[in-house]
Amino acid sequence: MVTSSIKRRIFRDSGLSEADGHVQFDNRWHDFERRIPEVNELAQLSDLELCTSLGLDQSLFETVVTGAIRQWRVSPSRSLIHILDGFGENTPSGPIFASVVAQSRVIFAAVKTGILPAQTLLALRGANGKPVLVSQDAQAVTVDADGATALNEIARMMRAWELRNRARAVARLIKVPRVLFRGIRSDAISDTFERERDEPYELARSRQIDRQAARLSSEPLRTVLHAPILSFSSTPGVANRFANGEGFVVAIAPEAFSVVCAWVTDKALDGKDEALGIHEREWIVRLSPDHIAAREGITISDRTYAMATNDPTGITMLRHHDHATYELEGRTVRARHRYNPSGVGGQIVFSVDRDHWEKGRRTYKKDTGFDPVPGGGREATNLIYFHQEPFSDRKRFYQTHPPTDPPP
Repeated sequence: MVTSSIKRRIFRDSGLSEADGHVQFDNRWHDFERRIPEVNELAQLSDLELCTSLGLDQSLFETVVTGAIRQWRVSPSRSLIHILDGFGENTPSGPIFASVVAQSRVIFAAVKTGILPAQTLLALRGANGKPVLVSQDAQAVTVDADGATALNEIARMMRAWELRNRARAVARLIKVPRVLFRGIRSDAISDTFERERDEPYELARSRQIDRQAARLSSEPLRTVLHAPILSFSSTPGVANRFANGEGFVVAIAPEAFSVVCAWVTDKALDGKDEALGIHEREWIVRLSPDHIAAREGITISDRTYAMATNDPTGITMLRHHDHATYELEGRTVRARHRYNPSGVGGQIVFSVDRDHWEKGRRTYKKDTGFDPVPGGGREATNLIYFHQEPFSDRKRFYQTHPPTDPPP
């Protein structure tokens, strides 16, 4: 995130309105694009060779790229990588950014990285003469002439980096997975939650998920998610972790994107993710403008939807005071989420038949050889989901909702 000292700083007045305060691509782009080598040659270039051939400062190039990736891992929306959002296949011209919000975020990111002097920033004014805000505590900004020159040079470095990574994929110097996966939380998809009077929450939520699945399978993905550049994983389990039981997992094939960077192109993306504690195998890609996700490539990964549709996948997504009972291979299984003694985090625990000792899935499999979770041809029958508070006999059973389009 941008430091408070930068966000709350009083910037010099640019004298420009929000509509006139867009930083423009400069006139050096035609020469820059003309000097870009052919794909096979570009794919082979080292950082030094790339910068030498395109007239870029190698030391600054490495600082820009490393800073952009580091910012992306902390907060993708506030990374220098988004300076690439406005690029298409033609020589760029016009505004660099689609909005002053996107412009301000990248400018703040460049200042935080130390590659753009804070004194180049200028405030934008609204029609009422007051500063335009892009958040509760951040002004919309543009830059002076020196700042515009610096931003264009940063953009050329990021452009060269992206094109070389793309060339390495095209030349097959790196292996692009046949499928990439992204976990998408429901709240990332614009939709108004509508609940009819006396309607159970799970039914209203299920209708919302159906609407959002329909949008994902009928509109370009970059339009639905409001971003041309997004992060994916080559591991479906990682993507499912990001969905967090509150959305979808979307699969895309290589023809739907071009590579911006990946864990195989940049060491800064390699290694374990600090939050997940696992290797994310991350790919940052530019989505094709017209790519629409295939319905069979959209998996609903929402616990409320699963419970309302009696989908067994909801068993591994139980949270809070939700429970499940079912029959599996002739045995009666009860499952619930149990919080850790600290109150932070927890796990799904199971009891089977008359066994009152609850155990996690791995422990149960290790101790008895029985896997209490259905899957792999092992079907659960008489599956029931319900909500029950601790130390209470009252149960609220989930209302069933036939899905309008069965989950793939």
